[in-house]
Amino acid sequence: MHQRTAQVVIVMDNCPFVDDIKKQVTEIDGEIFHFTSAEEALDIMSDPISIVHALFIDPDFVPKNWTTIIREGHLNHCSIPIFLTNQNVTQILSEVEINNLGVRKIIDQSEEAKTIIKNITYHLRQFNDTDELTAKMLKEEAEINHSDLVAISAENFLSGNESFFDVYIKIRSDKFIKILTAGDTFSPERLNCYLEKGLQFLYINKSSQQKYLEFCDLITKRILESEHIDTDIKVAQVLNQGQEVVSFLRESGLDEKTLLFAQNYAANTLTMVSQLKTDSKSIGKVLGAITNFDHTAGTAIVCGLLAREYGMHGNDLSEVMALSATLHDIGLSKMEDLFTHDPNHKLFDEDLIEREIASDSCSSMRKIELTVAFEKHHEWGADMIQMIDNIPPLIAQNVFQHHMRLDGTGFPKLESNQQITPHAQILGLADEYVKLISQITRGNKSKDDLANFPQKFCGFTSNITEVFSRLFFK
Repeated sequence: MHQRTAQVVIVMDNCPFVDDIKKQVTEIDGEIFHFTSAEEALDIMSDPISIVHALFIDPDFVPKNWTTIIREGHLNHCSIPIFLTNQNVTQILSEVEINNLGVRKIIDQSEEAKTIIKNITYHLRQFNDTDELTAKMLKEEAEINHSDLVAISAENFLSGNESFFDVYIKIRSDKFIKILTAGDTFSPERLNCYLEKGLQFLYINKSSQQKYLEFCDLITKRILESEHIDTDIKVAQVLNQGQEVVSFLRESGLDEKTLLFAQNYAANTLTMVSQLKTDSKSIGKVLGAITNFDHTAGTAIVCGLLAREYGMHGNDLSEVMALSATLHDIGLSKMEDLFTHDPNHKLFDEDLIEREIASDSCSSMRKIELTVAFEKHHEWGADMIQMIDNIPPLIAQNVFQHHMRLDGTGFPKLESNQQITPHAQILGLADEYVKLISQITRGNKSKDDLANFPQKFCGFTSNITEVFSRLFFK
């Protein structure tokens, strides 16, 4: 019989309640993971290889991350049932919106412990062995293109629940069979029958999965636009998106699909920025939050704040500046072959690359190799962007110039009579500032270096540095 070790993910701070559930749920083949931090939950939900059979999440416990955790569930474990364990979410979202998020039910922790236990036991129960794969399972042949489908692990597909999707299996390279229609129930016995036959993947329509992802993004936008939600929650929403964007860009290169993905993130960044006040408390929350996230995400937010304060508006701010910031380090993806020894290396993190170049343990040949490649990433990035139709040429120019400095430092060298665009200068200044904050956070530099940051101002025009000082050093 095919054995499966499944996982239920619970994200809440009511530890006695979870402990009680664990004691009562004994007759299962699987594990219950209780996470008291959103970061731990995101790690497992963003891993498409892990087998996750149900997600229980308290939105009040992780107000900054709960929609991101749900989105990762739909992206990587798209058949799992998702339960919310706090009724307060209904104060923000309507019942229709909660259903559109792909949430099965809202469960009250204090009154419905038995319901939670029942759901966990049901979703993790041992599958029965079945030897027959009968013709009645094959509902209809599907005339569908492979490119319209996304493969999901058969091991990771939840049986015993009403399916969100039409489900297909591949019987040869160009032929698919639909075995399940959205709304039908996929029994444990039936799924196990396929698994016993060695089936590794099921297929669903990309468009069906996308509607849940898009609705998660819509809810994020609602949160960013609300005047009643705290600054730190808004910043966290955008930074969580930023992690996903950086990962997507790193893996996909730059094409039309990637551009749309980046545009969505850039738009949400500016939505959040437009709601932020420029008082020291708000700015402090922004800077405090970006230290734990990808460099690109932090740079996009600081860049948006600086550009708005500088006076940019309309298309300059909403498209050119936002996308330039989001894509500014895309060229670093071309350095991937230089870091095969370190699979965890963040290719979009300039600081880590520069630190290796400066390290005493780095051989002279390696230093040259890394330096030559690093000082080309602006050019590679601009070339990648120029290959995209309907993207403003100024974005590629900003990416090309974001390391260029008026005093002749940086790269490429400033030629006589050459101008650096205000967008590129704002991007370069934000890039330097976020990098320094990251270095201080990692303990590689002290806070005294922050006070000395204005020494870098000679690389930028005075009107831009004055705005920067007013915003971040007042």
